[in-house]
Amino acid sequence: MAAWQQAVAVVAALAVGGGLAYGTYSLVRDTVLAEPSPSPSATASPEPSASSDPCEWDALPEEARPALAEQPDGLPEAYALTPDVWACADETWSVEVEVVEGDGYPMGIQWQSLYLRSPSGDRVLLYGLRNDVQIEVVGQDVPARAAWLARVTGGDSFQVVQMDLADGLVVEDWGGGMLPASQVHDGGVWDVWAAQPLDSGAELWLGARYTGDASAVFMRTAGRTFQPYSAQRIIDQMTANGSITASGIGGVALWLSSDLTYAVGLEQMPAGDDGITTTGSATWVVIDLVRDQWRLESSSAPTGVCAPVPEAALGGTYDAPGPIPAVCATGGSGSEAWTLAVDAGPVLAG
Repeated sequence: MAAWQQAVAVVAALAVGGGLAYGTYSLVRDTVLAEPSPSPSATASPEPSASSDPCEWDALPEEARPALAEQPDGLPEAYALTPDVWACADETWSVEVEVVEGDGYPMGIQWQSLYLRSPSGDRVLLYGLRNDVQIEVVGQDVPARAAWLARVTGGDSFQVVQMDLADGLVVEDWGGGMLPASQVHDGGVWDVWAAQPLDSGAELWLGARYTGDASAVFMRTAGRTFQPYSAQRIIDQMTANGSITASGIGGVALWLSSDLTYAVGLEQMPAGDDGITTTGSATWVVIDLVRDQWRLESSSAPTGVCAPVPEAALGGTYDAPGPIPAVCATGGSGSEAWTLAVDAGPVLAG
């Protein structure tokens, strides 16, 4: 899912807004797909404690490792999962999906499976996955034995589920009620992804509302515990007030600083009903992502709706926000590059 990988880096477009109609189906391959399975409890299973007898995987002789797993043709070689593997799998390990493509990929998937990956590149097979949707890893915590997986279809939106890596249990209504309301609907969590670790030790997560506009911020503080930023209620209020984004639909455009210490969100009120023209008045919410603080600023902006420039991060600091690179609509499908500021008028770039 190259689009979300780019979005993690630059807070740019994630496909959002359509819908999946897959109920509460599990992800694992042996699930019967004719009927939805009962929704698992949203209460997370106890998070594992550190092993009293850790191991170093790369130092294990071959005879001490698990047997190779049996897999369909085309999938990479992998060891079978045993309880002893978890003693080796620490924060240096990762979770990944491997796919055998079928006709019409990405929807034409022949096989796909979920793996643990050691720092040296060895794989351990976790589970064979259903093949009626493409599965992508959008968040992970191997020591907590948890991963967050996106169910990607040909639509404009993707559901994200939480999987217990130890037993394969899938939880759709996860987050403990602490996720932005804009991302929780239709019985699940939609269009969110882990962005980057923060200096505070937490992990920054982002959510999107519509194509091209990331408009929610929250954090994973530890394991499977999430916490909203206090500024999210301001973002929600701006959206409720009628703010639009570059897609012409409700939301707040967000810019992230290059060092991930702060962000700015732009409220843009429509002038007319074309979904592009704005009043030119800009209300900014400036968010400290480390100390969880925020403040409001006001300035002016172009009268065409603006969005972040891909691969152009925000400079400056929370106390002194840097120039804000933006691309703003000029009517029809045209656009221009501008430099915006939270306390000054816009300047046409170039």
